[in-house]
Amino acid sequence: MLQHSSAGNRSYTRITTPQQINSSNRFAVLSHGNQTDPIYNYINSAGVIVFRWPEERYYELPSRYSAPEGAIREARETEIESTVAKDVSYIDEAVRVRYPDDAVTLRNAILWNVYDDDGNRVGQTVLFDETLCSYSDACTS
Repeated sequence: MLQHSSAGNRSYTRITTPQQINSSNRFAVLSHGNQTDPIYNYINSAGVIVFRWPEERYYELPSRYSAPEGAIREARETEIESTVAKDVSYIDEAVRVRYPDDAVTLRNAILWNVYDDDGNRVGQTVLFDETLCSYSDACTS
């Protein structure tokens, strides 16, 4: 269950169903498979808002392109591999590409491994709060 409160009035929005996660404009969820060059296989409404790629492109886009080339992409790859071993990672801050050539900084993201019913790792999923993101015009590594 995800929940958040409005700053002043302490009212909560609870997200308890897959439909609410899919349509959430606040909590972004993206997932990719475990291919050699993993391809995205899920993105919810908040993820589309954050990254702005045409929605059909996500399902053909290797997830490595979510990070700018160079040191940032290498750091992302290290985080992915580390999470394979640890099962879950908490990412304080990560710069990612926002279509077409802008940048978004994600904060307080959670990355975890996804398993099928037989216990085989089939990919990874990330969750973050869009309201904690910051945006810039130029994406550089």
